[in-house]
Amino acid sequence: MNLSNREIEIILHILRSNNGVTIDSLVKRIGVSKRTIYRELSSIEESLIKLGVQLVKQEGLYTLVGSNNTIEALNNMISNKGSYDDIISPTSRQSSLVCQILLRSDVITIKELSDNLSVSVATVTQDLKAIEPLLNEYKVKLVRIKAKGLTYDGEEDNIRRVISGILSSEINEYEFFEYIDNQKLQSTTTTSYFIKLFDRELLIKSGEAIKSKLSEDLSKLSDSQLKQITIVLAISAMRINDNNPVNNLNDSSNIQMQYKKIASDLYKFFNSNIVEKVNLLELDFLANQIQNMHFSTEENVLSDNYDLELSYNIKDFVKKVSQGYNYDFNNLQLINDLLSHVGSMLNRNMNKLPEINNATLEEIITKYPKLFALIRASWNDTFNAKLARSDIAYLLLHFASEYEKQKKHRYYKILLVCSNGIGTARILESRLKETLPYNNEYIIARINDLKTIDFSEYDLILSTNFLPGFSYPYKVISPLILDNEVEDIRSSLEAIEPIYDKSDESNDLDPLKQLSELSIVTDHSMKLIDYFKVRYLDSNNSSMKEILLNMTSKLDHSIVEDTEMVALSLFKRMEKSPVGIPNTDSGLIHSRSEYVNKPFFGVFRLSNPILIKSMDGNSTNLRNCIYMISPNEIDVYYQKLLGAISSSIIENDNNLDIYQNGNDIEIKELLARIFIEQIKINDWK
Repeated sequence: MNLSNREIEIILHILRSNNGVTIDSLVKRIGVSKRTIYRELSSIEESLIKLGVQLVKQEGLYTLVGSNNTIEALNNMISNKGSYDDIISPTSRQSSLVCQILLRSDVITIKELSDNLSVSVATVTQDLKAIEPLLNEYKVKLVRIKAKGLTYDGEEDNIRRVISGILSSEINEYEFFEYIDNQKLQSTTTTSYFIKLFDRELLIKSGEAIKSKLSEDLSKLSDSQLKQITIVLAISAMRINDNNPVNNLNDSSNIQMQYKKIASDLYKFFNSNIVEKVNLLELDFLANQIQNMHFSTEENVLSDNYDLELSYNIKDFVKKVSQGYNYDFNNLQLINDLLSHVGSMLNRNMNKLPEINNATLEEIITKYPKLFALIRASWNDTFNAKLARSDIAYLLLHFASEYEKQKKHRYYKILLVCSNGIGTARILESRLKETLPYNNEYIIARINDLKTIDFSEYDLILSTNFLPGFSYPYKVISPLILDNEVEDIRSSLEAIEPIYDKSDESNDLDPLKQLSELSIVTDHSMKLIDYFKVRYLDSNNSSMKEILLNMTSKLDHSIVEDTEMVALSLFKRMEKSPVGIPNTDSGLIHSRSEYVNKPFFGVFRLSNPILIKSMDGNSTNLRNCIYMISPNEIDVYYQKLLGAISSSIIENDNNLDIYQNGNDIEIKELLARIFIEQIKINDWK
């Protein structure tokens, strides 16, 4: 079987994608027109039939289908065909150029680069223009020396991040760890090409060093993170060995000692020539990469580490995306996931590794281009932090996942009007159940039954016959329903809201466990409501410390054990991050302390406002104190209830108005509605 280089590249891309690939992603990866891609796919389809492999298109995604043996045979045949430059894509070729330049200690000519990759000098020149923006983002510059060639200039820590990030993006985790374990390359792939850029001995030593920490210090890292840190360590060892030390770091003051110790332990696996050159800056650089991978954001609203300002911005961000996409993404789980992801992302933003050539991210961008653009615009409108394209794509993954999840839980009632008999109707129903991602109810009707049916009960009406004069909207479909008809039905359902909400999955849960959880959360809810009260406070000529002490002293001793210590904890929390709610006279005063006996929520209204910082960085006059405290350790039910109160303050202007101006009864009723909603969300029912 004779395949062109382009056909090999297309097949490899499809084989490596778990979910299939779109035409648009192939166009972008291969760098040709759609017409060319369609022509290549047609040729590939004919060639693969001889091997017993089918090229299948389903829902716009191309996949390869065959037995395990035939797919493996195809993979082996392609992997062993030709040289590395035959299978390397344009994006990977550009990655190779960066690595070849930055891993050289001397000048390299464009002719040498073109010979290494078996492409023309013009192609290399064009590729160099394409990669310069990435290098500039990390303050690394290509330096062209007339009549000699190319070299580079930049801080060593940035150079290592670029090399490590590119290698991590191009190398497959499975092949990478297989190579470290077996010390040999299994096949000719893009991964094997980039693995050959390492110093073999130093890469193996790096793998051994990382393995020594797997059971303890690095046990929580994912495969991808372990690959990244192994690559960072190997590249660092190579650069140190070539006398390219880290001479400067932007900020190393926040690096924790435990990660410096891990970095020190990892370098002990190398020979004395490298160990002797490892200075404090080298340890800080590696420790910083490890620390970034362990960063997590506190989700407990009462924790001292909880970032209230970030939480406010995340909710505002989600609100903007929801409004722009005309879809309600305001889900507590999504907000918590984003809080964790964005907190980690912003923490490592200055020290992160670049990420390129990620097929999964490109697929999701291709599938949701409008949502991607909206997320980018909403981010720029909310946060004062520039994100790379890949970072926006990771945010898109969160939103797209929530969108797909909510779609699958939708319930539509569909009327099937079929005059061809019950057999044909059942085939039609079965096909729809297989292809539509919803929990639908299908009602089959004959034309003679139409006079007895209330059509307003149905979200969609499908008929295998034309119905002249029929007064309700309907779609005509063929009895065996074609692919394009399925797509049309799916689009129609996505554009409407179901008449009925039947997304109740609680019947699958243990009823005794449900009842127990319901009892606990109901008890917690009633205690928070019973303890609640709006209190008025004389704040004339009082400092913030005095106001906090005065507020806390109003609480019963059963709630607060040591008034002064709790007030001090609240004050320290306010010093750590702003608590004022933007464009209001309210603030969320909160903390947890060992001197608090039980969770408490209340509202204090001051006689005289006091100036504090708000979450948007401006100043505000605080008059309405939304007050929340808890012990250091509380169960998950209290955490979710208190978190729901916190979310309700920011996500809804009507709620905030009640907290600011409502009386005891009005606020208690609001709390009851919030708690009931939490019970529904968490299946405590």
